[in-house]
Amino acid sequence: MTNRYLLSGRILFAIAVTGFGAICLFYTDFVHSLQPVPESIPGYRVLAVATGLLLASCGMAIAADFKVFPAAIVLAALLVLWIVLLHVPGAFIEPALLRSPFWIRTFECLALGSTALILAGMARRPAREQWIRAGRIGFGISLPVFAVLHFIYPESVAALIPAWYPWPLLLAYLSGAGHLAAGVAIAIGVWSRLAAIVAGFMFALWALTLHLPRVIVHPAARSAENPAGYGGDRPELTSFCVCVAFWGAAWIVAGALSSRDGSAAKALNANASGEDPLITG
Repeated sequence: MTNRYLLSGRILFAIAVTGFGAICLFYTDFVHSLQPVPESIPGYRVLAVATGLLLASCGMAIAADFKVFPAAIVLAALLVLWIVLLHVPGAFIEPALLRSPFWIRTFECLALGSTALILAGMARRPAREQWIRAGRIGFGISLPVFAVLHFIYPESVAALIPAWYPWPLLLAYLSGAGHLAAGVAIAIGVWSRLAAIVAGFMFALWALTLHLPRVIVHPAARSAENPAGYGGDRPELTSFCVCVAFWGAAWIVAGALSSRDGSAAKALNANASGEDPLITG
């Protein structure tokens, strides 16, 4: 029987990663906020394009279910490097960042890197259950951090909610509570599969009703500076891809878990029988 959540999650996650790469290539710049590379670094634009090509390659390989293990390992390593080489040093260079929403980006990298680790663990034969468990915990502990953002800056979160939603401030607090509850459940392995499924639907709702309308703006006129005629901006596109990536990541976690005990038993059984763990379950 097809594991719909795992398959859908993998495709969504891969599309988002490919989107990161495409944005890097289009703007000849690094991934906005997730990759705070100093512009003074030698070969800034060349490195940005190389990053875009690497991200796009990893995303397309994962989407095509081709060489998933090396693609996922490279992606996980890349995201860890962003944390170690960019985010952590940045906190020491500019301590004020720790008192702003910027540090949320560190845990976004952790969550996405943890998801890549799950994919890598499931792509091995036999599957690496330790990797899958570590990825689940890494993804889970990231979500309560996002909840803190909603609780500290509820007005800012409410301002992002479309006007046709009722009670935006209440929704800001509720979404924070959703992050907290889902993250704790996923991290400790209690009702973790249900929590991951619901979290995926939560991210899907935000991607389609909050972020996508902010991306679909009135097209601008084509010009030498804007050859594609796109009127949006890089931060909005990146935020949309992040939300889609989390949508896919939550369902990857759900698909990797047994509905009974929160383990990766189904994926491991698929490996033992010679089936593709990323497709069947």
